[in-house]
Amino acid sequence: MSRIEPNTHQPKDLGADGAHIPEASSNGVLVIRFWREYQGPGGFRARVSRTADVARKPRNSSLVSSIDEVRHLVETWLQECATQ
Repeated sequence: MSRIEPNTHQPKDLGADGAHIPEASSNGVLVIRFWREYQGPGGFRARVSRTADVARKPRNSSLVSSIDEVRHLVETWLQECATQ
């Protein structure tokens, strides 16, 4: 396993091509916690907690029971973040 290097990027740093990198106007976060209640079909559970902007509330949390539901929540969250 490779070592993860800390992010040393500063918002006012210049990009590789010398262009100024703009400061972030918002920061989102999404956390997925997964577990199995029992083996076999139907045992999948996940809690998806998310916000498109950590500076504002509310933060949303959903308990889901399928990979498709997780995928839908992640895609919806990314679209919300992209339109902030």
